[in-house]
Amino acid sequence: MKNVTLLLLLFGCSVVASAQQSGQSAVRKGTPPRAMCSAAAGKLRESETNEVVLTMTLDSKGKVQSFRTESPKGLRLEENKEAAAAINALQFHPAQKDGRAVRVMVRVEFDCSEPASDACPDPNLGQAKIEGDTMDGLVEREGKPLKLAQIRVYSSSSGKTVWVWRTDDDGRFTSQKLPPGSYRVEISGWGSTTVVLDPKSDSFAGQTVNWSLEFLDNGCVGTRFNTD
Repeated sequence: MKNVTLLLLLFGCSVVASAQQSGQSAVRKGTPPRAMCSAAAGKLRESETNEVVLTMTLDSKGKVQSFRTESPKGLRLEENKEAAAAINALQFHPAQKDGRAVRVMVRVEFDCSEPASDACPDPNLGQAKIEGDTMDGLVEREGKPLKLAQIRVYSSSSGKTVWVWRTDDDGRFTSQKLPPGSYRVEISGWGSTTVVLDPKSDSFAGQTVNWSLEFLDNGCVGTRFNTD
């Protein structure tokens, strides 16, 4: 049977797609990178606010193509080299229209009142849940495969290391069989995230389901599956 590959949309993109059709910007909440909050600190104090608002254009892969600082008034993060680099490196979940990933303009609100981090700006991509008993994945950094990166997998319940390996020359890896449960995955040169292995059977409408993980920039992790 012909393979069918489906990208699991873990973030509700209907609002974004509707906004694109109407020519308006959807609104998202984002986790601010450290460099952005540091560059904005002075203007935030002057404006007596903790919120930075950007209008961003995201491509069909959820990567930032361009951005414009909306508030606080007088702040121009576009002109700060370090802050602009951190913002341009952010990764969001792609918007969809008619079942296809599309380019979209969004309004993103960042709260700098909490300690800024380099965590995934889309909380829905901060961790992953898949079925089966192995982790099969691709690790990327700045859009390119991260080859020969060390991977350590820890049991979230016991804290013990259960598997250590490296990505291949294409940035890919497949783990040994693991019991169902929650695991902390640490990848050198990438960061760390949580992956949950669900004990449900790997089936979809009577077909075999093969799951894979996509470790993207900024600590974001997505999931794919294909059926055959």
